[in-house]
Amino acid sequence: VRTAVKKLVNKYKHEELSITVTGFSLGGALATLTAMDIVANGCNNPTGSKAPFMVTAFVFGCPRVGNGGFKELFDSLRGDNLRLLRMKNKMDLVPVLLAAGYTDVGNVLNVNTSVSKYLKEKIFGFTNDAFHDGNGDEVGIDISLVNEDDHEAQEIIIGGWINNLYSCHNMDVYMHGVAIENIAEDKPADELDYDLPLVNKHLDRVKDDYKFPPEWWVGENRKKMEQMDNGRWRVV
Repeated sequence: VRTAVKKLVNKYKHEELSITVTGFSLGGALATLTAMDIVANGCNNPTGSKAPFMVTAFVFGCPRVGNGGFKELFDSLRGDNLRLLRMKNKMDLVPVLLAAGYTDVGNVLNVNTSVSKYLKEKIFGFTNDAFHDGNGDEVGIDISLVNEDDHEAQEIIIGGWINNLYSCHNMDVYMHGVAIENIAEDKPADELDYDLPLVNKHLDRVKDDYKFPPEWWVGENRKKMEQMDNGRWRVV
């Protein structure tokens, strides 16, 4: 991968360059390592150039990757134009997993889909869908991975499973969380930067008032949705 990246960097070295790496959940951990690897090995510095260009990682629902030594390495690479932004949903347990001995790197953007006026809440439902992967499958959490002294994680367990059963570990839900940050209270759903029907691709989280079918990405419900010329989706 480094060879391929370096080849492309040298090919376009006379243009304004940057590299963006992104990932969700475990993919976010891999994106973190990939961005660091690119910078550590000078792949963001074209042959003959004196200055490296920016490498940025955007990670969503990413678990912690390394310990204090790992953070020191990350911070040392920032001078070579490495940046990382972690998107963290308030009720998502995954970003606080591996608490003992592990630490966060980069900057964080906290989102909170539990306060979204566009999504519905399922409490005491037949399906516990607090945590889903990108395909709609339930993700099991091994509670032994959570340090009993990590009050943030414990709060999520107590508050999340009982009072706030949102599908908080899902890429589309994360994107919705980013889209509702700092928006007007009365902003129409069809003006959100992230198309609201996409939240229901593999879930049933959008309020019924919007008439979007649940889990419509595959199966019969797909026939009820149509993509418009502008890329957004609507019910047919």
